[in-house]
Amino acid sequence: MRRLVRCTLCLSAACGAGLAPVAAQGAGSGVGGTVTLWPTQPGPQRRGEAGTAPFADATIELRDARGRPIATSRTDAAGRFRIPARPGRSEVRVRIHNSPLPRCDSVQAVVQAQQTVDVTIACDSGLR
Repeated sequence: MRRLVRCTLCLSAACGAGLAPVAAQGAGSGVGGTVTLWPTQPGPQRRGEAGTAPFADATIELRDARGRPIATSRTDAAGRFRIPARPGRSEVRVRIHNSPLPRCDSVQAVVQAQQTVDVTIACDSGLR
């Protein structure tokens, strides 16, 4: 039994050690926001109809000032995301694989220490 407890403690410590770089990377700072998809229906928009919807399960990519990818995240059901990041300039974009649609704007963000920058990314679904 003692051996099992020691092994569990060692395994817990080893797993926890892997979390340190992530915490150090952003130390409370980062980029968060919402991704929306528009239009949600073909044809003209009618009064009272929602024209936009959250873009759920989208891959969000954070790139440094040189354009290199530094982190990724996925949006939740409400289209929200958060990526821990170091202070500095970065670009936030939606990664689309092997498809011309949806087309999404990229957004420039300036991350400050201990702050989360809030951005909104609009994506064109291609429906008309």
